[in-house]
Amino acid sequence: MKKHFFLLLLLTSSASSSFAQDILFVGLFNNPESSSNYWCRGMEMVKQTVKTEVEAQQLAIDFKKEHDKDSPITKIFKSGSVILYDFIKEDKAFKCSYRVIGWKQSKSKVEARELLEEDEDRIKKEYNGKPNELYAWEGTGVSPIQEISLTLEGISILFKKVNNNGAKESTWVATVTNPLKDKMAYMVFLLDDVRNPSDYKKSFKLQPGEILNVNLGKGIAADVLIRLGKKDEPEDGPGVIYQLKNYIRQKVIENKGKLETKGAPFSVRG
Repeated sequence: MKKHFFLLLLLTSSASSSFAQDILFVGLFNNPESSSNYWCRGMEMVKQTVKTEVEAQQLAIDFKKEHDKDSPITKIFKSGSVILYDFIKEDKAFKCSYRVIGWKQSKSKVEARELLEEDEDRIKKEYNGKPNELYAWEGTGVSPIQEISLTLEGISILFKKVNNNGAKESTWVATVTNPLKDKMAYMVFLLDDVRNPSDYKKSFKLQPGEILNVNLGKGIAADVLIRLGKKDEPEDGPGVIYQLKNYIRQKVIENKGKLETKGAPFSVRG
């Protein structure tokens, strides 16, 4: 399936900062400038802490595009502790030495370092290298995240609700997949039954095979409205994607700490 990612960061900076924890993004790649021999290229690393998983996913997508020919590896750490380390590997087959970067993850920095120490003998024996700590990261906590998956008109939707430090309103994130081969999906997202018709950022369309990841903002409950159209059908004007006629609508609420649908999907007629 072809995957097109539309990662839309719709929260303001103040809303984003309400998340309970930082998330660590790590990107590794083989540096083509380190050696003319492809098999002897040393690894390089970029890292960044962000406030939301959506931001981290965007970094991963951009990183893989930028280093698509350099064997990119991406990791997103949301909790626990991580020790990043490197060592110089001696490769007798290609008669060269090059840098390798890895990580150890556990519940605390102490445990992560212990894992690295336990692996030191293996690294020395197999690679003739000695690991050196590069960076230590520890998550500041895990935000309660609730999830629910549903299918409307053959379109798959995953809702995530992140409870922000006990606030009444929570942040909603949606992942939508259009697996249909010959139908375009039009969708509108509502929070708390309020929708501004001019807020086009919460109305979307997906061609067959496309995936949408979108941060919807803060609210108590969420609705998704979906209708299908022909593949690559032209728009009849700016109002097409806002039309509620012939949409199928489903509400998602929280009940006793769990996300659930409220009532059966119903058709919206104009």
